[in-house]
Amino acid sequence: MNGFREVALLLEQRARVLARRIATDDDAGSRLSFLTFLLGQERYAIEADALVEVARPGPISPLPGTPPHVAGLTNFRGEILPVFDLALLFGLPGSVHTLTARLLVAGRERPEAGLLVDAVERVVDLPAGSVQPMLQPPPPGLPAWALRGVTADAIIVLDVNALLDDDRLVAVGDEDARHQPSGEE
Repeated sequence: MNGFREVALLLEQRARVLARRIATDDDAGSRLSFLTFLLGQERYAIEADALVEVARPGPISPLPGTPPHVAGLTNFRGEILPVFDLALLFGLPGSVHTLTARLLVAGRERPEAGLLVDAVERVVDLPAGSVQPMLQPPPPGLPAWALRGVTADAIIVLDVNALLDDDRLVAVGDEDARHQPSGEE
């Protein structure tokens, strides 16, 4: 049991290091920082600026009647956060929840969604022009609108804003829909 705690602590420390934004003073305007992560055997990246935090997944309460990619809700720093399994959203086998699984807390100004991934790799600092459009069709299940492009290392770069605006990343209907009567008016 003691060894398990040491491993868990080490992994949490590594996650904190990986979650830190790496910035350079010389070329801050011409370079972008991306967090790379794994879904199955594929490498993906999102802009580090779109992340609030990288966390270990805590307890997730399932929501009955939601699509499979909606993992449920979790308590994130006292706020209820919807959690989505990116692998299932993209039509891949579901994320395997192991010690390496992480929750990418994404948001523009505040935490908006938790994205489950299999593992986080690192933060990479790339020239702004290094993300090129994909010349081939995206992998099955991965919508083209969710892509920013691909790097020379074949890392698929996702557009976090497009993902956050996707109707499929809504765990609960909008306020108007929830308050409308189910029968006739």
